Amino acid sequence: MSNAYRELVIEAGGSMRPGDTTGRYLSRIGDALDIDIFSMWKAWRGEYMSARTERKLRNQTEKRKNEARNTADRLEQIAQRLEVRDAEFHSQDIDALRALASRHRNRAIGKK
Repeated sequence: MSNAYRELVIEAGGSMRPGDTTGRYLSRIGDALDIDIFSMWKAWRGEYMSARTERKLRNQTEKRKNEARNTADRLEQIAQRLEVRDAEFHSQDIDALRALASRHRNRAIGKK
């Protein structure tokens, strides 16, 4: 069970920043979601997690996935507009935008 809770924390909080300690990482996520640090540590270690903590983490995870989907859609729209304007001239930009959109879609469905 601990892996599932830890994965939920990681999905809700995103990647650790360079130089982050686990404590700082959990504190940053907890501060943003109004979850106390003790509850964050319990979730990280796979111990008991209150329904409130789990709900907040799941809501944040869903929010991050929705943002990734929306970003992917916007990037794809920009690529389509460039393609209509001058596909040959903008071909590298179009390819880069579509690759980035694909990465955001993968993030939205939970692929790394």
